[in-house]
Amino acid sequence: MMETVRSCLTADRIAKIVDFMSFGTNDLTQAVFSFSRDDVENKFMSKYLELGILPYDPFVTIDEDGVAKLMKLAIDAARSVKPNIEIGICGEHGGDPDSIKILAKVVGRGLNYFSASPYRVPVARLVAAQESLKILGRAPKIHIY
Repeated sequence: MMETVRSCLTADRIAKIVDFMSFGTNDLTQAVFSFSRDDVENKFMSKYLELGILPYDPFVTIDEDGVAKLMKLAIDAARSVKPNIEIGICGEHGGDPDSIKILAKVVGRGLNYFSASPYRVPVARLVAAQESLKILGRAPKIHIY
């Protein structure tokens, strides 16, 4: 599980000894923003959104400027030493259409699978297929479960 900033920054070393990597995006979001999800949601997220400090809740839709970019760095580092390593994400971001679009834009073809709640799988498959058509010009080889 890639859930800390350090694991992302050392993904090349980790990739040498693992068969796959999965980004735990909720924990990674907490680490990148340096705040507790419980604290932020109950105390100040609504104020951050109201004041425009954040454009959207990063626990609902993945943070493009921080978390997604960090994931891209980790994926590139991991694939530099193990080009065919399986890499995916787990958690609710994997089923969020806006997160899938952001990841397609920032990460491109770097992810092999998305894991999400069962009720989100049909929409996630549709959005992943649409984004893959934009990037690849063909249907995806991405697993969503």
